[in-house]
Amino acid sequence: MSLLKKALPEQYFSRLPSEFKKYSEGHVEQTGDITIDGLQKHIKCDQPIYSANMISFLPLTTSLPTIAALERSAGCELWPWAETYILKDAVDSTYLKRRPEHDAPNILAVNPTQPLIKIQTINNEWIRAAILDVKNGGPMRKTEGFIKLDALQSVN
Repeated sequence: MSLLKKALPEQYFSRLPSEFKKYSEGHVEQTGDITIDGLQKHIKCDQPIYSANMISFLPLTTSLPTIAALERSAGCELWPWAETYILKDAVDSTYLKRRPEHDAPNILAVNPTQPLIKIQTINNEWIRAAILDVKNGGPMRKTEGFIKLDALQSVN
């Protein structure tokens, strides 16, 4: 279930990663009792997706399922937190780099139709990304590197 960003996450989550606060990326999990209004059901990839307005949330200390279990239960949305990119139309090709620097060694050429999944924002110019290979289970971390954001357009 997705909630509106109106609620302050610090109220409900005891530990928020610094990236979550700085770049609004990553994910955190917290069990709790929630009161909602305006529940809506949507179908995406043959899976029900729910959205609502949060009225209140009471954090609980019960144990959470593992991240792997949550991802397995998500159907086609295995990485709901993920941002996917492709090269901008004006960019024929570029490279994943070993470091977030223009002169860093190239790791792998990226072609215009190759989807990339963002792993982490480094700064306003660079992200760490991996080749998205859904056939082989998702982001292929062995093909990760750094790429400039100005060469990319968001898919989602």
